[in-house]
Amino acid sequence: MGDGGGGVHGDFVAVMTLLLFLVQSATGCSLAFVKGPPEGPPPDERRLRQPPPLTCTTSSFLPYADGVGAIVPLFGALTVIALGGENAVALASALVGGLFTALLLGSASVGATRVSECRQAKAKERLHPPPPSVAAPPPGAPPEPEPTPPPPPLVPQHADPE
Repeated sequence: MGDGGGGVHGDFVAVMTLLLFLVQSATGCSLAFVKGPPEGPPPDERRLRQPPPLTCTTSSFLPYADGVGAIVPLFGALTVIALGGENAVALASALVGGLFTALLLGSASVGATRVSECRQAKAKERLHPPPPSVAAPPPGAPPEPEPTPPPPPLVPQHADPE
C-alpha cells in the first residue's frame, strides 16, 4: 500500500507541521503592535503646554487573536502526538507546537495587560484632565509690559496747631 515515502500518515504529519508554521506566522501580534500608556510624566519642556492625548491601544482584538491562535498549535501538537506515534518528526512537531502555544499565550497576556493599562490611563485622564496650557508667546512677539504698581496710600494732611 505504501510506497516507502511515509504514506498517508507521514504526509499528514508533514502537512500538520507546515500548517502550524503558516498559522503561527500570522499571530503573536500583541507583543509587536499593542502599545501601552507612556511611562512616567512628560518631559519638562512639555509641561508648560497642553500634553497630547494618550495614544495607546484600547482594542483587545490582537490579544484575543493571540489567545485563540494559541489553540491551533496546541491542537496540532496533540493531534500529531496522537497520530504520529513516537517517531522523530511527530515529537519535533509536537515540541514546536508546544513552544508556539507558550509564545502566543505570553503574547496574549502581555497584550491584554497593555490594553488594560491603557484603558485605565485614559479613564484617569478623562476624570482628571490636565490643567489648561500656559502658552509661551510666539517667537518675535513683543514682551508683555510689566504691570504698573498700585499708587501709594493717601496720607491725611494734619494741620499744625501753632
